[in-house]
Amino acid sequence: MPIPADLLEKKLKTLRVPADEAEIVKLVAQRRPIMDEIRNMGYLMQTLSQNLEITPAEATGAMRALGLQPSEIAIRSKIFEALYRYGIRKQIRRTLDALLREQYQALAKGHDPKLITLDEYVAAYRAMGYPDEYIYARAQEILASAAQVKLPQFKTTPPPPT
Repeated sequence: MPIPADLLEKKLKTLRVPADEAEIVKLVAQRRPIMDEIRNMGYLMQTLSQNLEITPAEATGAMRALGLQPSEIAIRSKIFEALYRYGIRKQIRRTLDALLREQYQALAKGHDPKLITLDEYVAAYRAMGYPDEYIYARAQEILASAAQVKLPQFKTTPPPPT
């Protein structure tokens, strides 16, 4: 929220800030709300990039249009690209999981839609660099939910009194 100019001027006079320093303070007070808005726009571009709503090139172009320094644009561009790749991986995971779930729900009802095999599911996750432990745990969770099997709830019992 910008500070009213007359209020800022009054405060600077009350504090007896030298004229040359007062000019610097006024410039900072004027630019800060603008920089906050530019920063917020950067966060918005990151979110849109991660959600695959815009490409990294579009996000970088928006930052360039706002007048950011080339060094900051280069850093933000790398962030946009990383978030975009993350968003793509996330979407691929969701799609693979949905295919596997649909496949096994159909198999449980007695027909095979031939959407994806477990081997194809595992191969796709491996191609994205996921460790086998993660892949198998994820597949087991999907298969259990598709078959409507409740995983056992483990109860802990307190140790006997000594």
